[in-house]
Amino acid sequence: MKKLVIALSALTAMLLAWSCQDEEFATTGGIYGIISDAETNAPIAGAQVMLSPGNVTTVTGSDGNYEFQNVEEGQFKLSVSSSGYSSNSRQITVVAGERTICDMQLTPDKEISGIELSTNRLNFGSEYSVLTFDIRNVSTSGNIDWYISDTESWLTVSPTEGSTAMGKSSSVKVTVDRSKLSEDVTSTFTVNAAGGSLSVMVDVKCSDSGDDDEDPDNQGGGTDEPSVNEDYSSAEVTSGDSRIIPEIVSCRRSGANLVFEYTLRNDGLGYINAFRIAYPQETAGGDAYTTITDDLFNNYTELASSTFNGESANSTDGYSFPVPFPDGVKCKGSMTIKDFNSTAKTLTVIMGINAYGEDLADPHIYFKNVPVY
Repeated sequence: MKKLVIALSALTAMLLAWSCQDEEFATTGGIYGIISDAETNAPIAGAQVMLSPGNVTTVTGSDGNYEFQNVEEGQFKLSVSSSGYSSNSRQITVVAGERTICDMQLTPDKEISGIELSTNRLNFGSEYSVLTFDIRNVSTSGNIDWYISDTESWLTVSPTEGSTAMGKSSSVKVTVDRSKLSEDVTSTFTVNAAGGSLSVMVDVKCSDSGDDDEDPDNQGGGTDEPSVNEDYSSAEVTSGDSRIIPEIVSCRRSGANLVFEYTLRNDGLGYINAFRIAYPQETAGGDAYTTITDDLFNNYTELASSTFNGESANSTDGYSFPVPFPDGVKCKGSMTIKDFNSTAKTLTVIMGINAYGEDLADPHIYFKNVPVY
């Protein structure tokens, strides 16, 4: 009996030791909870939940649940956003060895009578610092006053308020101060008018060391003006329709590829909800086509990437970029042409375009004899 008591005492001591060891070596904790509608208490599926610093993200399941595991001990900000809702955030403390519950509710956006936004999401990626969106008055009478709130310290919106006449649009410029960011961020700001509000989501990616390996001279984009040593005045730049104004930004080699950057400005088409650019092909054909050639008569049909107005191409043939083309705003585009001839000195791009709802006199933009740097 005495031996049994000694054995049980030893076993108890071992269990206590293991327990103490678990507590001693637990350096991380967890966060979990449910995201729900503030008005109906219904769970919100697919809401984005972000933990910062670190900007670790997850999305809620069909039951509104989310969880972060293996979170370092300390203070964090939990930010939640979902389409159709105003964003919400909360400070939370993570304790090692514990799972902290953090349920949050989102308030539905209140419909703004007579107002539409050209987009509810601005994707700056790692390249862009300035993007625009339009506020449209689709009411049947009168002006609508609006203002913008809830912007972050690294985000500048101009103008922050205005009045838009019936049937007209107001363009808003959104600028990211990348010097204030050290990691990827997702945030929202609010457009308020007529007793309601709409949220606009902002996504920004910060450059990392991996980008330098692919593009050591930073020639893949992100600059708004050409180098002082680059002169594109000899190029012929014309538009098939006088209401679209093209300009060259840069034309630079990047390894074996060539990065061509340009801007297009809508000067009288009105707000275009869906603007598209045709992919390159061997020869001209159809109503709108794109051909890419050099001064050595080489033809190029393969692009490593292509962007316009902050969006990447979403197909490999036919048309791409079904994105807004606001009136009066320069929208930046780029083409990265694969395996561009190393001895070619100029580039010619005849760009096929489509502006949904508008008949263009000639659906092409002509960039001819563009010097290659």
